[in-house]
Amino acid sequence: MDNKGLWYLGENHTVDMVLFNEAGDKLLLIQRAGEPFKDCFALPGGFVDTSAPKGASFVLDKETPEEAALRELQEETVIQKHQLQIHTLHCIGFFDDASRDPRNSDRAKAVSWGFFVQAHGEPEPLAQDDAKAVEWVPVQDVRLGKIALAFDHQQIIDTALEFKHRIDIQQQVEAHKKESFSFAFKKAGLSKSP
Repeated sequence: MDNKGLWYLGENHTVDMVLFNEAGDKLLLIQRAGEPFKDCFALPGGFVDTSAPKGASFVLDKETPEEAALRELQEETVIQKHQLQIHTLHCIGFFDDASRDPRNSDRAKAVSWGFFVQAHGEPEPLAQDDAKAVEWVPVQDVRLGKIALAFDHQQIIDTALEFKHRIDIQQQVEAHKKESFSFAFKKAGLSKSP
């Protein structure tokens, strides 16, 4: 069975990880070592492990997409879970457009679970596995399309940036509420704030 590099009938589940540095002004990209999109920049990611035999339908049974995203990040960049603000790990969507991967056919297609997370600081990456190179790049350069990306990774990054923006606003609102309560307690002459 020739599915152009896709091993399973139907959906072949993959993951893509958008990793921001702690400041949120850079994100981590790999340079792909192999086809498709050889030498292009991409998000760290890859196939979810399954126990299904090649040529059969994919079964999501060996690891969760979240586990696969963390595994692929470590395999391609050596960045480990303890270097991440793991409470900020978010699934941002399921990307399944037929045009997202040139290997897609009427028999098999690659679909992706997108995640984003922030790192503690800016861990030093090292290219491994199917990553030829890895580097932190300015978010603004990616946002403006100055870096050509593989697959539908621009869409995944744009989705992560929107998601992150909503979370940042929510955190600012919560901080403002806390300041307002604190100010109200002090003004009322109370010694403790909630």
